[in-house]
Amino acid sequence: DDMDNKQKNAFLKCMDIVDKIVREICIFLMFVMLVLVLLQVVSRYLLPVSLSWTEELARFTMLWLIFLASSHIARKSSYIRVTFIIDRQPDKVKRVLSVIVKTIVLITAAHYTWNCFNVFTTVSVKEVSPTMQMPMVIPRFALVVGLALTFLQALAAGGLKMLDEEEEA
Repeated sequence: DDMDNKQKNAFLKCMDIVDKIVREICIFLMFVMLVLVLLQVVSRYLLPVSLSWTEELARFTMLWLIFLASSHIARKSSYIRVTFIIDRQPDKVKRVLSVIVKTIVLITAAHYTWNCFNVFTTVSVKEVSPTMQMPMVIPRFALVVGLALTFLQALAAGGLKMLDEEEEA
């Protein structure tokens, strides 16, 4: 039991570090996206030529940003939700609903991670984006990485606690 707690604590510390790294990457990606969109607007309205690659790169940057940020949201359990009905329930019902929500998040993230990975492995390496000629495996890999991190962070945020509660019952 002591070994299990050490492993859980090590996992939680590792996921804390991953979360900090992901947050920094997301801040950087937001900055890059801002610069790209600004460059696109400036080139379209102030320069004689429009830069077509900025829009495509901004789109791929946003894709990475969304899927990486989803792992941070899972870690903080800060999903968008309407709670006016749940807030009026007794504590026991709230706990049951919390377990249901965390279970749904874990199952959904695991399911989509697995399916995205299967699709990702079948994608042709030769397929490239229209403007930049970037291999499409790069933007598509955002789904696999983001959803896998979302699963792991959801596990760290609540999944391990649910397992501990089941052992106590």
